[in-house]
Amino acid sequence: MMEELRQWAPAIGALISTAAAVWVWLTSPAKAASAAAAAVGDRVNAVERRLDKVEIELKHLPDADDIADVNQQLARTVARMESLEREMQSINRALTRVENHLLGAAQ
Repeated sequence: MMEELRQWAPAIGALISTAAAVWVWLTSPAKAASAAAAAVGDRVNAVERRLDKVEIELKHLPDADDIADVNQQLARTVARMESLEREMQSINRALTRVENHLLGAAQ
């Protein structure tokens, strides 16, 4: 029996070495893929955190209705200012007439 083991020992050793090499060769891409997947997962998590921050900030920004309301208020303010300007011009003309009348009467 020992003699038979001695005959097969080199073949068994070569078989075990070959099996180990094949195992390492097959599992190396899996380790690399696992590391790459972990790196991608980290990047995805970072992007998700940044996206969450952006979404929170966007909630505080005005929407289209708010902008439309501001535009309407601004248009009303401009119209009111134009009206006040016309009134001031009218008052200025009346004041000029009164001043001219008073200056003419003083002479």
